[in-house]
Amino acid sequence: MPFPGCVPELTDGVVRLRAHRPEDAERIVEQCNDTETMRWTTVPRPYGMDDAHAFLAKVEHDWGTPDGVRHWAVTDAADAEGRFLGTVDLRPRGGGAAETGFGLHPSGRGQGLMAGALRLACRWWFAHGGVRVHWLAIRGNFASWRVAWACGFAEHGTVPQSHPDPDDATAPALDVWRASLGSDDVMEPRTMAVYGRACGTELGRAHVRAGDGIAISSYLGNSDSFDRAMSRFAETYADQNERDYAALKTAVEVGRVRAEFGL
Repeated sequence: MPFPGCVPELTDGVVRLRAHRPEDAERIVEQCNDTETMRWTTVPRPYGMDDAHAFLAKVEHDWGTPDGVRHWAVTDAADAEGRFLGTVDLRPRGGGAAETGFGLHPSGRGQGLMAGALRLACRWWFAHGGVRVHWLAIRGNFASWRVAWACGFAEHGTVPQSHPDPDDATAPALDVWRASLGSDDVMEPRTMAVYGRACGTELGRAHVRAGDGIAISSYLGNSDSFDRAMSRFAETYADQNERDYAALKTAVEVGRVRAEFGL
């Protein structure tokens, strides 16, 4: 069946997922030029109508290919016109796994719509043989993590320097958070501990930068974890110093680096 008829419409009575329409382009442009969208994603900047039309063409093309990305437009189920409020997608990665991405137009935020949209998309994936959905976001994107957490995604930790900086492609890569949801998992928040741990980690980093000794001591607690971490760091740092010195010495000996002695 050709697009848009091939796109299954999904709803839970609160949110509805439908096929994208040509008239969505204007609101897609508004969403992609929003400061929060640009902060956490690598959308073209500035984002114009040509970009939106190219995106809509890709959406249509992908639905026509067996392993293409599955995009849905997010709408309010109570809105008879189905005004575009955002997009949720599933990106097949092979072996029954997919990666999800999502974002809302500013007018659709703060209403709990995206959590419902993500549950609908995940249920569709699992009903069609999928076994796991992966989520990732730049470290610090709490809005995205709240959605994943609300849908029962299990946190897998932080992957350092693995995402391009949206504001500067030449800058060092940024850390990302990762989590996933399995087909047998309950799509409800696991515990507040996971969300609280992420918040506490960020607050701890902020206090360390501030140099507040009392706050830092409170975060360290009474265990010896920090002591052992510092010991490992010191040993690793010393080993690296020795390797760096050996490399410098070799470079001087073969003439790649000029050195002056006896200063």
